[in-house]
Amino acid sequence: MPKLNIYHRKDNRWEGRIPLGKRENGTRKYQYVLGKTKEAVADKMIQIYESKYCSGKCSKTIADLFHEWYQSIQHRVKESTMANYEMKANKHILPIFGDKLVES
Repeated sequence: MPKLNIYHRKDNRWEGRIPLGKRENGTRKYQYVLGKTKEAVADKMIQIYESKYCSGKCSKTIADLFHEWYQSIQHRVKESTMANYEMKANKHILPIFGDKLVES
């Protein structure tokens, strides 16, 4: 569980935000939670976090996870590095492990 991001607003409500990753243009995405008390917001945030990230077994293959990771780092590394990662994965990793399911 990451550190909870909870603030007191000027309208006397509490606001929490849950990071959801990044958009395609690189800006961060958040889900906002409002409540009357800090504890109520924290409880809602924990429920949302557990439902999104702690759902039990993962049903993705190594290839699916590689492609998600590959898309997430495209804006941070050079084009030549991306080509190198893709070549190594397609040549060495994905042919052997690509169809295996990830178990958590």
